[in-house]
Amino acid sequence: MKYGKEIRVHCKHCAKDQMKHVNDIRAEVNNTMVIIAFGLSAILTFFLWSRYGAISTVSAAIPFVAFTQQSKRVNSFNKIMARR
Repeated sequence: MKYGKEIRVHCKHCAKDQMKHVNDIRAEVNNTMVIIAFGLSAILTFFLWSRYGAISTVSAAIPFVAFTQQSKRVNSFNKIMARR
């Protein structure tokens, strides 16, 4: 609403600037964040295993939490529609 009902978007595939209605813009899950979270949890589990043992495997839940958070944000963004 701040920028109006149509905004200018730059297409990465055809390298053109286009005007798009705000309802035509969709969000997607950023898999890079999930991969970073998986790497972080693997490193954290490795270092905590010697100190806390099997309880350190709880840190393996980090990628699942990151993916769930990303999915919720994407779904809530895509649900919002403006009048045409």
